[in-house]
Amino acid sequence: GRKKKERRKKELAVPLSMVRYVVECAKSGRARCFQCKVLIEKDALRVGKEQQKGEHATTRWYHPNCFHPPRTVKAAGDLVGFGELSSGDQKKVQEMFAGPSLGKRKATDGNKQGGKRQKTNARADQIQEFVERLTNKQLVDILRLNRQRLDGIKADMVERVVDGMVNGGLPPCPDCHTGKLTASAIGVSCGGTFDVDTKRLKRCAYKSECIPRTFWRMPECHRDLCNQFV
Repeated sequence: GRKKKERRKKELAVPLSMVRYVVECAKSGRARCFQCKVLIEKDALRVGKEQQKGEHATTRWYHPNCFHPPRTVKAAGDLVGFGELSSGDQKKVQEMFAGPSLGKRKATDGNKQGGKRQKTNARADQIQEFVERLTNKQLVDILRLNRQRLDGIKADMVERVVDGMVNGGLPPCPDCHTGKLTASAIGVSCGGTFDVDTKRLKRCAYKSECIPRTFWRMPECHRDLCNQFV
């Protein structure tokens, strides 16, 4: 009827999947950081990944140190809400974009380390571009082959595959032995596993600043192409 047509028009007027990144001071202390699972205190600075699907929107909140700026966000000013922050908070957000992986540092004749970092960054950029061209099914196949987490939207899977190709795979949690680890700027953590029998999440508090990575494998159809990154 008429109501169905009007609802359909509204759905078509909004992109099926639109992602934007926002920054603000937390309005409450109820939200957890999507990366480290720790509560974000009220009035503390937080960065959000907001995804719009039809008329519904969901936001994943992060501590600034747990957030990895995507390639689509070139500078702090690209975050929605950045201009409304205090000068002190703006400085904190700008520091996220001033790290060695994002900043362009020129290597001098006497700075061999700088040259090595520059080459490493160029390699990571090439891998990022390659992985972003893969389909969801290809990403799932790669993650499953390496026994990594399969949840999340495409951007999450791209991030995991890039991390694996650059740093190696994440092993099973050394505490619970079944949970799959998540990497962040401050280390790795385990969110636990879902128990099929009790139909509940078994939480795990494992955290570590670093952990030995596993050998990262690629499907045979991509191996020749991936040799250029070695």
